[in-house]
Amino acid sequence: MTPPSVAAPETTNDAADAADATSGASAACESRPTADRPFPEARLELWPPERLPDVLALWQRLDLEHPTPHLTARADWNAAWCEAFAEEVTIWTAVRRCGPDESSHVTGLWLLPVSRHRRMGPLRLRTVHVGTAGESAGESVFVEHNRPFVVGGGETAFLRDLLALLGNEARRRATGLPRFDRIDLDGVPRSLLPSECLVPEAVNASGLPIEVEVRESPVQHFPQPIDDDAGTGRENGRPCSKPLAGLRRKTRSNFRRAMKNYDRVETTWHEGPEALAALQTLVDLHQSRWEAVGQPGAFGGRCVRPFYERLLRSGLGTVAVAADDEGPIGATLLMPEDDRQLCLIVGFADTTVRTSPGLVSLVPIQQAACERGAAGFEFLVGDNLYKRMLSNDRHSLVWAQVPGPSIRYRVFAWLRGVNRHLKRLRETKP
Repeated sequence: MTPPSVAAPETTNDAADAADATSGASAACESRPTADRPFPEARLELWPPERLPDVLALWQRLDLEHPTPHLTARADWNAAWCEAFAEEVTIWTAVRRCGPDESSHVTGLWLLPVSRHRRMGPLRLRTVHVGTAGESAGESVFVEHNRPFVVGGGETAFLRDLLALLGNEARRRATGLPRFDRIDLDGVPRSLLPSECLVPEAVNASGLPIEVEVRESPVQHFPQPIDDDAGTGRENGRPCSKPLAGLRRKTRSNFRRAMKNYDRVETTWHEGPEALAALQTLVDLHQSRWEAVGQPGAFGGRCVRPFYERLLRSGLGTVAVAADDEGPIGATLLMPEDDRQLCLIVGFADTTVRTSPGLVSLVPIQQAACERGAAGFEFLVGDNLYKRMLSNDRHSLVWAQVPGPSIRYRVFAWLRGVNRHLKRLRETKP
């Protein structure tokens, strides 16, 4: 994925809550809310890193009982991320619990990594990230669509309560969370944030400006199937929906022109054990293109590939490869999100030897995704040419930086603001 770069919560009751956390969670889940009997009042807790194994075991159990369509809220996704990046960050967890202490049940989980990889000029910051984020830029999968696991809804309330807790120093200190300089939201869906404003000023205890950036993730919504004369909705054994038909005329023309340089392009959909072998094809294509321009590529570090391999072993993802008789043209790693496929990372053949490899490989891969029941195909944030050509809509994602209670951060931010003001004055001086 591509980088840019909340009621009142209560604290955990140490020993009693620690003993209750996992054994009590499964028992507590026996009491289920319904439309007529909603969850009782919720309270938010922050569980420290030493309780992470309990969190992941609980998450797996809840995910089986209450399956979620959201990729980054899945237990497998979060377990894989924790395994791959545990040395990069310190992982706390926000836990939403409902009901009296003796019969409370967990209704929400969200990782809360603490990182030392962000900087403000020469100042190394301690940042708290919401979701699977906070790794160093050289060891990151740059997660987008970060969102919590929730039972019975209330994602926006979860985020609002969490930000309120982090912004209240007295409550935060009672949880044991270390002092931090800034709260970072990384790639959170715009729909999760309060409608009145992106990030409520009430969560900002420092009085410094909250920096918010909304970025667009290109997506192609596939045309809906059209019934044939027999009313079967199929045409020659395939769904009538054709992704290419939903694109601009110029894109369709460019694709057909590029295809004249190829005899036959076939797409192979690799799942399960086969996906691990196909991942090597994707790595080779991806790395060769980036290394050719002197860049390390996404797989240049030690953490990224193990993360994707674990996801593939869990059966969560797919590697799609488009090839002809001369070899692979393009490959992509796909993961399900709601009713569409997220294109997490791509690899294309060298453009000096293959014509328009991105366009030629991605159109048949999109067709294969459509035939397998996907309603859309999302490329994630970025302004690449192939993303613009092969999309017909956008999803809004938010990156926000909320100043924390740190005195040194406030002082440095004030000094930086003064420096910027003086620089503008010098530039405008006749």
